[in-house]
Amino acid sequence: MPSTSATRRVPSAEHKQADEDPQQTTKQQHKLPPPSRVWREDLPFGGDLLNMAILVVLYTLQGIPLGLLLGSVPFILKKHVSYTELGIFSFAAYPYSLKFLWSPIVDSVFSNRVGRRKSWIIPMQITVGCLLMLLSGSIEQLIENGNNVALLTSLFFALILLIATQDIAVDGWALTILHRTNIGYGSTCQSLGQMFGYLLSFTVFLALHSADFCNKWIRTVPEPVGVLRLSDYMFSCGVAFVVVTVVVWVFKKEEPFQSADEDLTISVAYKKVGSVLKLNHVKSLMAVLLTARIAFAASDSVSVLKLMEKGLPEEYIGMLAVIQFPFDSLFAYLAGRWASGKKPLQPWITGYAFRLCVTACTAMLVYHFPTVSNGVVPWPYLVAVVCMSLLTSFTSTLMFASQCAFFNRVSDETIGGAYVTVLNTVANFGSQWPKFIMLWLVDKLTHKVCVGGDSSSKSILCDKDAGSKLCEQAGGSCTVMTDGFFAVVAVSLCIGVCWLLVMHKRIDSLQHSKKEEWKCPPLSGAKKRQA
Repeated sequence: MPSTSATRRVPSAEHKQADEDPQQTTKQQHKLPPPSRVWREDLPFGGDLLNMAILVVLYTLQGIPLGLLLGSVPFILKKHVSYTELGIFSFAAYPYSLKFLWSPIVDSVFSNRVGRRKSWIIPMQITVGCLLMLLSGSIEQLIENGNNVALLTSLFFALILLIATQDIAVDGWALTILHRTNIGYGSTCQSLGQMFGYLLSFTVFLALHSADFCNKWIRTVPEPVGVLRLSDYMFSCGVAFVVVTVVVWVFKKEEPFQSADEDLTISVAYKKVGSVLKLNHVKSLMAVLLTARIAFAASDSVSVLKLMEKGLPEEYIGMLAVIQFPFDSLFAYLAGRWASGKKPLQPWITGYAFRLCVTACTAMLVYHFPTVSNGVVPWPYLVAVVCMSLLTSFTSTLMFASQCAFFNRVSDETIGGAYVTVLNTVANFGSQWPKFIMLWLVDKLTHKVCVGGDSSSKSILCDKDAGSKLCEQAGGSCTVMTDGFFAVVAVSLCIGVCWLLVMHKRIDSLQHSKKEEWKCPPLSGAKKRQA
């Protein structure tokens, strides 16, 4: 029967229990976080559509520097450095793996006048915007000089440190800006936003940066460079950061924070993070997150670079953006819906198994891919590249959305964003630490020699693009005698299959656990907030 009012509160199970037993009301109010906002039956998602859009925009901003760090910049940098140096550059992503060290500060130090989460989101995004604009003036010179890897790593480390701090605040805001009924959609917002920002900075930028792509699809008069330089893109993104931040600052009000538990001092916040790490279920989940990505690290980091070494033009990688984006949006939506069910980790398990198969197929594609000298790729191989890209995106999105939904479901609301941040930090570290090892192994197990040419060609090292050019100038060509990529991928896949057989029961047990088992115990001696 329809409600007579346009607004109502959707009571949680705890509220219902308190209503049935008035003597428990005080106890329940102490346990619960501040009540959810009103539910609007006459509006989509109970009136949360605008709040979901805000989350998507904020997560999109996160994806922009991540796409630069993990996507386009390594592609451009590879022409000037070795795989090992690319592995060094990957250390710039480590702030995402260390967020728990300062997440208690973000959770406990804030201005109620500005807003608990906006107190951090606003300054972080403004600083990122300014840093992007400043870096835009020298980024291309730093990349073209292959001796600046350490400086580039330091600059991007600072950039990711800022955006990781913003991520802590946004993760915490996602738990309160949405109605409790819509909490599960926070993972969908995160998947869509970060994916869109990543695609903008990686595939879309790479396409517009490619002279071949622009000359073929955009221009009528060919030019030697693309329509979008890295410096111009970074400056535009910096402006976008500042504009979005001002809009959120002025027009989006954040409700004043009212703790339902202890006073949230820094010491209490750190103790709560410690209590999270001591939970048995969290320890079990950490074991899963820290070891799961070993199977995919080599393929994810090197496969596309290997295809480019064989002559796959940048324009084809750029074309994948046009094909992949609508599919990625659909994948994120479907994965979010599936992960919102009773078994939030089932999509993760399924995605992991399929991703093992996709990784094996990708390695076979790289092995059989022909060497292209004129930029014309045979269409069967081009179709195979597109299919592998879509399948990789599907399995990755499936795992990511499932992971985010599970984190949001089991997180203790009384801690806020710190709980989610600890879990996300462990997951990020699990995806980052194998990269350098895999890139280093591929570099060490790969043997290239300069074949042909004059006597000086024998002493030329072919590990960098500069060495290849010197070899060509000497009348020779760099030839791969042993490619370590395939050996590393083969061993990684064997590890992945064994890992899934061992960890499957553990993951299934985690997703069937009760939320109460993930609650942090009350801190002894904590000061109670006066009513």
